[in-house]
Amino acid sequence: MLVLALFAAALALAGGASRFDEDQQAIVRIAAILSLAASLWMLDPKLLAERHGLIFAAAAAYLLVLIQLVPLPPQVWAALPGRAPYAAIAAASGTVTWRPLTLTPDLTLNSLYALLPATAAGLAALHIDSRDRIWLARGVVAIAFVSALIGLIQVAGVGSSLHLYRVTSEDAPVGLLANRNHQAAFLSCALALTGALAGLRRRDVSDPRVGLGAALAVAAVLILAVLSTGSRMGLALCALGSLAGVVAYKAAGRRPCRPRCPQGFPGRTMPVPCASRWRARPGSGPPRPQARPPDPRGGRSRHAVADRPARRSGPGRRRGTRPDGYGWPKVRPGRLRW
Repeated sequence: MLVLALFAAALALAGGASRFDEDQQAIVRIAAILSLAASLWMLDPKLLAERHGLIFAAAAAYLLVLIQLVPLPPQVWAALPGRAPYAAIAAASGTVTWRPLTLTPDLTLNSLYALLPATAAGLAALHIDSRDRIWLARGVVAIAFVSALIGLIQVAGVGSSLHLYRVTSEDAPVGLLANRNHQAAFLSCALALTGALAGLRRRDVSDPRVGLGAALAVAAVLILAVLSTGSRMGLALCALGSLAGVVAYKAAGRRPCRPRCPQGFPGRTMPVPCASRWRARPGSGPPRPQARPPDPRGGRSRHAVADRPARRSGPGRRRGTRPDGYGWPKVRPGRLRW
């Protein structure tokens, strides 16, 4: 959790730009490499085995970028669609040589390096449990709230003194980021997380009014900051994030109820959806009572259980048993039968 918290702080302070020529990119990539090293040092191979789908997705993303950097022969490269003008320029200048599939290798390398922070965050998240994930979500909402406040201060007339990056959206409330569209998308995602956190607090405390009031205040600041960006894409994402926040609030605030089942029933501690889908199998119920010893006086005790094969009253069913297969004895006047 400490590694993830430090990495999140580095991303909040220096990870708001995507251009390759920003000075803060070096800080972000060094922090990503250190986080990757720490996560791999403490990584349990069982965690990766359980999440092989995520490994395949990350490998596909890296492979898609690496394929663009593979050098190709001049004939193959010139035969690709859209390469004829560049092939003619290379032939006229005498620079015919092996070239990669991409036309801009430096930007493709920047895309490859941009995958490092996402990979580091994903590996670090494998080491935390559900309680730490809640704290991580709170940290993301707190960073978004600070970015929204900085954006509102920027739009209030402070000017470019609070802009953190050299190339940025001028006269726009970008907050901790460099682009107003990125700011709007980040705040819209934080709206959904705010609703989920408020729902979790409603489920865990007896009086959720304080948590609900704080969530509404944070959501109001986030929505106001998104509206001030003037981004059309941000307005659509804000509406979607608000709807997702309401749905997450209702879904996370539900209390899991547990049914009342007989003693020894396997679904006794299961939630209602699990217990309703559980199907009893013959022989999986409580153990049958053992036959009592015969009466020492020579007679047959009326409390003894008959030790003989059960009578059948239908295909696959015993007399005196439940239809679901449990062998519980059925009490009849004067005797017990299976």
